[in-house]
Amino acid sequence: MQKRGPYSSPLQAQRQHDILEATRALITSEGEEAITIQRVARLSRVSAKTIHNIFGSRDSLLLASASRSLNNFQFGDELAEIEAGIPRLFFFIERIMNRFEQETDYMARIISVVVRANPALEHSEHQIARIQSLALNQLKVAEAQGELLDNVDLDALSKQIAAGQWGSAFLWLRGALTLEQFVSATKINLCVTLSPFCQGGRKTWVEQKLDLYQSLSSKEKH
Repeated sequence: MQKRGPYSSPLQAQRQHDILEATRALITSEGEEAITIQRVARLSRVSAKTIHNIFGSRDSLLLASASRSLNNFQFGDELAEIEAGIPRLFFFIERIMNRFEQETDYMARIISVVVRANPALEHSEHQIARIQSLALNQLKVAEAQGELLDNVDLDALSKQIAAGQWGSAFLWLRGALTLEQFVSATKINLCVTLSPFCQGGRKTWVEQKLDLYQSLSSKEKH
């Protein structure tokens, strides 16, 4: 069933918000297995037909709710207060990893929905593109400040960063990494990916971050 076009009236927007909030609450408390169109309809006080009209299917509803949760990880004004460029990129990744450590079950549930989604679906692509976009914007700042080597392909590097983050998440969800290994690998991979392209003081800064992450990882093993 094809979903209807964007809902733009205040009432329609409120209905969509209520539906996504009801879905998020069920994912948080019981997992995605608890999600049915009928149950979400009851909780959000709309008809099942309305949900079908907006989202088209249960899978699309799940994905929209998970993506919305990820999109809300903006950290408010806190991110804007961090030095633009590579430090802001590191801050973003570190805070996301903190979220995984603090809300492990919830993060596992929403990430699993996105990771297992059909790659052709817009929400799945959007989440990968979102990290890439943030990385690309901060790499452009670093380039303008002379912190990167000449002729670095920023688009390719930002894609590599995004792929690394999602690759680690996938391995964690599959049980190939523990939570501690996932968090550590994500931070270390960011350093390893960036360091060859940095120069001057910023290269030293990234290498110091790498030493810190590796030291913390070593302590966790013991």
